[in-house]
Amino acid sequence: MFLNIYGNCIKYNKVGGKVHTNCDCLGVHDNIVTYRWTIQDTGIGMSDEFIQHIFEPFAQERIDARSVYNGTGLGMSIVKSLIGKMGGTIEVTSKQGEGTQFVITLSFEISEEEPKRKLADSTVSIEDTDMGELHLLIVEDNDLNAEIAQTCQKFRSLP
Repeated sequence: MFLNIYGNCIKYNKVGGKVHTNCDCLGVHDNIVTYRWTIQDTGIGMSDEFIQHIFEPFAQERIDARSVYNGTGLGMSIVKSLIGKMGGTIEVTSKQGEGTQFVITLSFEISEEEPKRKLADSTVSIEDTDMGELHLLIVEDNDLNAEIAQTCQKFRSLP
């Protein structure tokens, strides 16, 4: 979800534009920590009318967005869904010609135990960590990358 937001901040920015990120810990209560990410760009911005529809599937403000920016309009609806499934929130404010700000708030349960990690050659291995049932969603609009993801031994597509 962050990759999608940052990708949009870059894709819809101006030449020489900026993307600023701030992450704040809002506190810890009953073994739950809450963080707030503020991601702001100096891009082309969005109208107030479009902001009301930004999380709808296939929503795009500009008619030429699919050809000029190579987007499908699904990214933000997927982001909203994932954040919702995690019990978080996302807020968007924007001004045309000035940029957009995303504020994401997510809470996480604090682990009782430190994960066991093996250090080797300055890399972290989590081979001995029980990941339980891990489900991955790979969304890829580049045909070659999608083919690679499907044939990779570790990340096979589900039927």
